[in-house]
This record gives sequence, C-alpha cells and structure tokens, in this order.
Amino acid sequence: MNKDKKTDVLVAGAGITGITSAYLLNKQGIDVILIDKTVPLSLASGNTTAKFTFQHSLIYSHIIDTYSLDAAILYYKAQKEGMELVKNIIKEHNIDCDFKETYACVYANDEQEMASLKKEHLAYQKMNVNSEIIYEDPYNLEYVGALRVENQFELNPVKYLSFMMDYLLKKGVKIYKNSMAIDIEGEGPY
Repeated sequence: MNKDKKTDVLVAGAGITGITSAYLLNKQGIDVILIDKTVPLSLASGNTTAKFTFQHSLIYSHIIDTYSLDAAILYYKAQKEGMELVKNIIKEHNIDCDFKETYACVYANDEQEMASLKKEHLAYQKMNVNSEIIYEDPYNLEYVGALRVENQFELNPVKYLSFMMDYLLKKGVKIYKNSMAIDIEGEGPY
C-alpha cells in the first residue's frame, strides 16, 4: 500500500491472529484492511508447529497465586474457546490443513522443574482440568517428568492460513504486504 486508504478497521499483522481477526470482522460485515510489514505467513505464524493447546508452560499456578482461581478458570476458558473457534472454522470450510487431535506436554528436566510441574498439576485439579503426570514418553525423551493433557490439536499452519487468505480475498478484504501504518486518523484505540 502506498497511498491513503479508508476502512472501518485496520488489522496490522497478517499472522494467525491478524488473519483470524480479519476473518471474524469480515463475517460481521465490517470493512477491513489487513496489512503486514513483510510478507504474510513469512514469520512466526508460517513457521510455527501450529500446536493449539490451552497448556502454555506453567501459567495456571502463576495466575492462581497472583490473581485468583476464578482468573485462572477464565483464562483457561478463553483458551478453550479460541481452540474451538479454529476447529469450527476448519469444519465450516472443510479446510485441508492436516488437522490432527493430539496431546500436549510440559516437561521437567530436573527436580526443581518437577516441583513446579506438580504445582501446576494441582492448579489443573483445582480447575477440574483433566491431566496426568507421566514419567515415560513414546519418543524416549530424557526428562524427569511431564504434565500431559489430552484433546489438543495441531495443523499445518501454511495450509490453514493460505486457505484463510484466499477466503478473505474472495470476500473482498484488501490485503497488503510490505506495508506499515504510518498515520492513523479516526477513533481508537490504537
């Protein structure tokens, strides 16, 4: 983009979050422009393993200790809703993206990490989240233990996001590569 454009919403960044945001806005009938400072799918989103999980390191015990059990449950529910959103998009559009249900693990490499892992497991129990501590892995990785959760998934991010980009273009969403927002006029937040 090399000239001024007018739109209801400008989404900066054509990674998985930006593309999904543009998709959801477009579905609501909102005029949206999607820009990326490089080439869409060329950085983190295009090179990720695309594992979708609510298990982000040892976050839940930290949230409980810092805020509350209710805050941890709210964060967990938001992660699950995000996962369901992606699953529903795949199903709705029959996207061929190598979708595969799987499990996720956080590993402990020493006894100090294992103590933290057990604390996280207790946080999961307080939240009624099914999980288990395991000591063996089918890949024979060397570790002290792991916290495993089921019903997670992975997909091919390039296939998934390429479909989404094509869909957006067909729906009239303007997508610009090698473009940055220089000056924004209108109502925020920015």
